[in-house]
Amino acid sequence: MLKTPKGRGLPETSGTPEIVAENVAQNTGGEYDVMNTTASLADKMKALAQTLARAHRNMSGWYAVDVQTAASDGKPIDVTVARDGVIVRIADRRGQ
Repeated sequence: MLKTPKGRGLPETSGTPEIVAENVAQNTGGEYDVMNTTASLADKMKALAQTLARAHRNMSGWYAVDVQTAASDGKPIDVTVARDGVIVRIADRRGQ
């Protein structure tokens, strides 16, 4: 989210849009940061790029399995992997 400071002849971007942006970031495991000046923009963008690169490296060997079923019995799903050294982990969001 980009925001302009008060007093520059532009309407301030705050209130509901800012609250929604922060809430979406928190609920999805994302990042939310506020800058009062553009002086730190380059450093913030560099840090964001490093975070994205690290997440990509960490997840490069992951597979996502989505299961859809019409069953209404509520029975649990069993997932197994026939390969040594593989860890099966259930996560409801990225990065867990």
